[in-house]
Amino acid sequence: METANVAQMDLTPFDILDFDNYEDGGSAGPAKSFAPPAEGRYTGRISALPDDGTDVSSSTNAFGRTQEGYLKLTLDTIEVLDPAANSYSVRFTRLSSKKYAKRNGSQVLDFLRACGIDARPKSEVELRAILKTAVGRPFQFQLVWEAYNKDTQESTSGSENFPKTATGEPQAWIRDEFDDKKRWFANGKVRYFVSAFQKQG
Repeated sequence: METANVAQMDLTPFDILDFDNYEDGGSAGPAKSFAPPAEGRYTGRISALPDDGTDVSSSTNAFGRTQEGYLKLTLDTIEVLDPAANSYSVRFTRLSSKKYAKRNGSQVLDFLRACGIDARPKSEVELRAILKTAVGRPFQFQLVWEAYNKDTQESTSGSENFPKTATGEPQAWIRDEFDDKKRWFANGKVRYFVSAFQKQG
């Protein structure tokens, strides 16, 4: 008869489960689809904009710098509130404070105006503080499909540029043109934010 090794038993993890409420896997329910919702206008919301006081983007800091040195904001994640979106979330939306070349505006201010915030910051410190007031505010945006090929570093944007299924709907992935075993999946991205303010004139 073998003697139990108490020291070894103490090092072996064992979880006690709630067997009366066990959650079966597999066919316990319908499979969740990770495909983005159809392109269109949606209402979104962010639940946090972490700020550790530095200019280095990380999981604990939504703020960073562009290559040109402008303030950069990363929204991660945008929760899509519309029921038709099936709880989809848009990941890693990166916005710059640089003024547009052909329009009197910027990406970060477009985001604030979509949140209903008529911000007029006179410094970067003010802008950074104002951006954090957008947490929890609903905003509208236009969602677009985008697939990124990590090998060629090329993007396919717009569901009209994706293959069609047998029913004529856009397929949520693209087969790699050089390796038919690889698939590049569509993600929902922000094409633009919709201002909450009426246009003047």
